[in-house]
Amino acid sequence: MAAEQFQMVGLIYAVAGAAVVAYLLATGRFTRRVGYLFLILSVLLGFLILSPLAPLQFQEVLAGAGTGVYAPLLFLAVILAVFIAITLIAGRVFCGYLCPIGAVQEAASRAPVPKEKTAKAQRYLILFRLAFLAVLVAAALFFSMALLRFFGIREFFSLEVASVSFFVFLVLLAVASVIYRPFCRLFCPIGAILALAASRARMKLRRTKECINCGKCDVICPTGEAGKNAAKAECYLCGRCLEVCPREGALRYGKV
Repeated sequence: MAAEQFQMVGLIYAVAGAAVVAYLLATGRFTRRVGYLFLILSVLLGFLILSPLAPLQFQEVLAGAGTGVYAPLLFLAVILAVFIAITLIAGRVFCGYLCPIGAVQEAASRAPVPKEKTAKAQRYLILFRLAFLAVLVAAALFFSMALLRFFGIREFFSLEVASVSFFVFLVLLAVASVIYRPFCRLFCPIGAILALAASRARMKLRRTKECINCGKCDVICPTGEAGKNAAKAECYLCGRCLEVCPREGALRYGKV
């Protein structure tokens, strides 16, 4: 199968998978096992066909290095519009479960090691990511420089263990075991764009009248987005809040 066909398989998986995850969440059928299944599938696709590595492909197109189905800028705009539309409806289902880069970080975040809370620094993390997005786009458009190449994403998923870049991403995964999704929240260009859409999403995890304000979801949330009035821009639908909620029906994924 040609590289373009591999990429198309990844694209179809991302769109169809996002719809399935959103449906299962909305109907209360999304379980921890289902979440793990999607994370495993996404990681496997990343290693097997290097897709859908949307952040990497996004900047390669801008830098003029894209090939195949991701090469035309018009096609990139259409695909980005599709992901924005999905996020406006269902929240960050793609980032949460369908992106291989996010999936491996999610797996790393489950490591039984002490975690560093970043809720108080959330505003600064968002500002940094927006600034990095501006630098990344400028470097790609004006200097044909793909900054994300230095993160070793392609080398990691290609298992190029002889490359120094492979270990750069490996170190990032080690950081992800302590700080939740550092690449997604600091460097991902797709994440920066989809976060804006997610804050306006039609479907979100929200508290209902059954909530007793015990605060357990606030404590467990790795991005500090469990608050009643939180925008959910950084909610990756990880489900930690649902796992610790002591009252059935107090948290529900649905229309806002």
